[in-house]
This record gives sequence, structure tokens and C-alpha cells, in this order.
Amino acid sequence: MRTRTLFTIILCLGIAGAAQAQDPYVKLSQDGTPVPDVNKPNFNDPTDQSCWMAAAANMLGGADYGTGATAAAKAQSIYSTLRNDLGYTNPGSTEYAINYWLYAYGKNPDSSEFKPNHAYNDVTVMEGRFLNVNDYLFLQNELVSCQYIEISFDNPAHAMTFVGFSQGQNTSIWHDSDFNTTAPGDDTYFNGFDAAGNWDLHYLPPPAPPASPVALDNADGYVLLCPGLNKPEDAMRNYDVAWFLTDNEQTQAGTPRDNSWTAEFRVAGAKKNDFDDPFWLDASHERYNQEMAIVHIDNEPAEEMHKEISLLVDYRQRNQNIAAENIMLQIPDPGDGVGGGVSAMFPPDSVQWNAHNGQALFTWILDYQPAWEEIVFPDNWYWTLEGKVKDWDVATICIPEPTTLALLGCGFLAILRRRRA
Repeated sequence: MRTRTLFTIILCLGIAGAAQAQDPYVKLSQDGTPVPDVNKPNFNDPTDQSCWMAAAANMLGGADYGTGATAAAKAQSIYSTLRNDLGYTNPGSTEYAINYWLYAYGKNPDSSEFKPNHAYNDVTVMEGRFLNVNDYLFLQNELVSCQYIEISFDNPAHAMTFVGFSQGQNTSIWHDSDFNTTAPGDDTYFNGFDAAGNWDLHYLPPPAPPASPVALDNADGYVLLCPGLNKPEDAMRNYDVAWFLTDNEQTQAGTPRDNSWTAEFRVAGAKKNDFDDPFWLDASHERYNQEMAIVHIDNEPAEEMHKEISLLVDYRQRNQNIAAENIMLQIPDPGDGVGGGVSAMFPPDSVQWNAHNGQALFTWILDYQPAWEEIVFPDNWYWTLEGKVKDWDVATICIPEPTTLALLGCGFLAILRRRRA
């Protein structure tokens, strides 16, 4: 699996024409305070390679995750958590740091930092090619919608936060987690494009480009943090299963690692200790299908209850065609008491896309509560998390049947009448 090990850069831009922003324009965080500027504790430490964590913390803090009175304080708390959990000597990728923090804290019902209804959770990734002027203009449009954007440059590999711009002067304003180690540091750069059309940053004050020294050469990818969708809060608090890439070598902060990001389950919620752990079907299971990835999620049958299943898929890139994936569900036959038989696969009752077309929420509503359910994905990308799929998570909850609720309501009214009598 290909893993990005470049350092990363956050981009916060505005664009003339797409929105009537003043020039110069400076981005603010969601809470109205300035975009965070997380700095390394010791920028002279050559072993500290945590620029990608600083970028992720700036994005998350600017989007109003974390704890603190301002976006800067929130970002600093997130950065400290990432350094402690993941170590700071290994290079990494901003999208992995964002995913890790969201699934471990921001979207984890077992965490004190759980924000079940927070809008910013759609992470879109573009990598593997140099960015050009059209990408630059696209990313400016993204900021107009209050997005937070990470850009990676390959020479040198470094991370900064882009917090403003001047269209008239073709300049951009950046925060640098390495302080002012490279002039002009937390200051302004001239935006340039080389002979091949690739996006570079030049020092200011610039002579006529490209004669001015190049500060960062060849932008080669971006990550967007955008408003997305959320599963129902009561379902998340009941039983929530996430499948995402994480660092499985979490030891002590600063411990060297081999950057081995692997996919694994995160299980949370009130029922997490009541069920067996989820697992992927392999060739030893009778329902295994070589062409599909099938995940098994445990459950418990209950009389007069029905089941609601919410699956949120975050795709690496946006689906411009709004084509719903052929994701299916299979459950035990209702008449099979031991749960050995299986019903036919059936599609979701509803599919909802977020406004940026980077996430889809699939929902199934069952008229009884089975012993287990299995989500049948159309290909193995949902298992490997390569290609189009970045991660997914599912929440399940059991709810009394409408007739049961009606009876409960009648009983409650009868109690009230007796008390009043």
C-alpha cells in the first residue's frame, strides 16, 4: 500500500471572482478567532518531524474541534495529543493524523471530546501529481466555503499553514511550525508557477519571477477538511464501529517508528463489551466471496425490537457523478433461530450524499433484530483502504416497534390518569 510520507501544508485561501472577499484577505477559524499557528516546541531539534501533526492540529482546531477558549488553544491541545499518541520523530501524512484524532477523540462516543453533530468530518485527499494554476484557483474557491486545506510540497518536504492572500499582489500569508528558521518564516510569499506549470512559492520581496529564490518547490497534493454528514447520535452512543488507517506502533512520544500505518477496527459505545468484535469474512467462512469484502457485525436478538443501521463512507476524492455504491446488507433468516441461514442481500433504504459529494450515508431499517448483520461491499477497497475509499464507520441501534411504543404510551397515560384521580 502506498503511504505518503511527505510533510504537509495547510492552505487557507480566498479568490477574487468566486467571492467578494476584501484584498488582502485573512482567514478566520470557525469560532471567529485567528487560524491557529501551532509551533514545534524546539524547532532546532532535527529529530522532530511533526509538521504534519501541526498541520492537522491547525485544521481541526480551526474547524472548532479540541478544548480551549480559542482556536489556537484547541489546536495546541490536539497537537499535544498527537505528539504524545503517535510520537514526533516519524514523518507522516496530515490526513492520517486527522483521521486518527477524529476516530480516537472527536467522533468517538467514549471520548470526553466527542462532538457527534460537528459538521467538519469530510476529508478529501488528492495526491500523486503536481498541482497547477487550475488547482490553485479551485482551492481558493474551497476556502470561500470555509474549508481547511492542506497542501504538500516536495522540495523541501515541509508543513506550513496558509492563512491569507492578496490577489492584487499575488502573495500568500503563511504560518510556519518551524518559526522563522527559513526566511521569511511566518510571513508572506510570492506565488509562482514554473515552466511546467507547477505551483511554487518564492521569497519576498521578489524580483521578477522565476529569478527570486524558490522557497517551496512543486506542490504535489492536497487534503480538504469539509462539512460532512453524521450518523444519528443515539446510534453512535449505542454501538459504533470504525475502520480506518492508524499507527499500530503507539508507544512513547519520540520513539522511532517505521511509519507503518495499517487499517484496523475502533469499537466504541455502550454495547462495545456486549458483542463479539467485528471481523472480515475470509475463506474459512461459508459466506465468503472473493470478489467482495464482507464485514461481520455482532448483535443480540430481542423481542418486539427493530434495528437501524447507519453506514458513513468517506471517499478519498469527490464523486462528481453522485453514483451510489452498490453496498448491500445480509442478515440471518428470521425463521432461523440459530442464525445459520442467510437472507438475500438487499440495498439500503436510503443513501444521502453530503454537499461536497465526498461522503455517503447508507441507512437500513429492519423490522426485527437479527443475531448479526453483514455489510457486503462491492470491492476490496473497503478493506484495504486504497484507491477510492479512505475510511468508513457504522453505528447500530435497536428501537422498540411502533406498536410497542404505542402500548408504552397508553400505559404511561393510564398511570397519569390514576395519579390525577
